[in-house]
Amino acid sequence: HIEMEPYTLTEWFAYTTTYQKDGKTSLAYLKKAFLAILFVFMLLPCFNLIKMNTGRILERKSEVGIRKAFGADRSHIIGQFVFENILLTCLGGILAFLLSFIVIYYFNTFEIIPNVSFVFNTKVFGYGLLIMLLFGLLSGILPSIKMSNTSIVQSLKNARS
Repeated sequence: HIEMEPYTLTEWFAYTTTYQKDGKTSLAYLKKAFLAILFVFMLLPCFNLIKMNTGRILERKSEVGIRKAFGADRSHIIGQFVFENILLTCLGGILAFLLSFIVIYYFNTFEIIPNVSFVFNTKVFGYGLLIMLLFGLLSGILPSIKMSNTSIVQSLKNARS
């Protein structure tokens, strides 16, 4: 008596590398492990963006003080910096996607890797856009909240002329 189950390559890898009893549970376990690793690796650039945006926003401390002095409330300041950050993040992401089109075209045209044809995947593009927007939002909110909490006097005190 021979009993076999058809597995995809990913299911077979999950079944042979995890300690689960069946292929579907193994695949779910492997996906969760990969998502956890991916999440940790995606946090690193997010922290880098937060640090970079904090420095960029701190350079505009006097602008925040002047806007507060003329009546801008906290939500307007946060909204401005978050919008600017999402806009900059999206421009960088769109540039990266355009460069990826060029690289795909280059690889396919000149057959850099023989017998391999690269195609653009819209699902990956959609996920990339979502991650890009999430990074723009997360890396813009924390520094802008910090800056919006400063007082007018403190903001204008260190202003450069």
